[in-house]
Amino acid sequence: VLFTPFQKSFPDIIIELDEGSSLDMSKSLLDFKNSLAIVAKVEENPDILFMPLLLEEVVLIVAPNHHLAKRDKITFRDLNEEPIIMKEIGSGTRDLVERYARGEKIRLTVVAQTSNMEFIKQLVKQEQAVSFVVRSSVETELSQGELISVPVRPENLFLKIFIAYLRDYELPFAARAFLDYLLSFTHPKNLF
Repeated sequence: VLFTPFQKSFPDIIIELDEGSSLDMSKSLLDFKNSLAIVAKVEENPDILFMPLLLEEVVLIVAPNHHLAKRDKITFRDLNEEPIIMKEIGSGTRDLVERYARGEKIRLTVVAQTSNMEFIKQLVKQEQAVSFVVRSSVETELSQGELISVPVRPENLFLKIFIAYLRDYELPFAARAFLDYLLSFTHPKNLF
């Protein structure tokens, strides 16, 4: 969605995508492996500038036949002893979910962790576990009924997503063009 219009405006720029946890992507900036990263801010770093980009809803996904699929809403207490596949350590999604669980004094039963979204979807579809993921990563499966999203109360979970880059580093032309492009769609001061 974001890349096609950018590619039309800048056909000679090839975007190289890396995948990893927010912590890994922040480290890739510090190691000069990437110029820009789109991350959930897991920890502050004085060398990295984080600019608000968007809010992503984090949802609990279950298989259509899972016992929680029929529920209108659940609480974190309902997840006590429920097998959960989590995003890897350093993931903003995982950090958010674990903070809420700690606030509710619930210890989640994490049976696996991975950065591979397809693996998470498959384990959930096979009723091996449930998982918390950003809604946009499972929109297709939700719309086709392959997965079910169950609201977790007392409130919806939202993950703050940032564009990150080194504070005292002049971005290369391609990275600056992409940053300007992304910022043209947002009003960062109004996001969070």
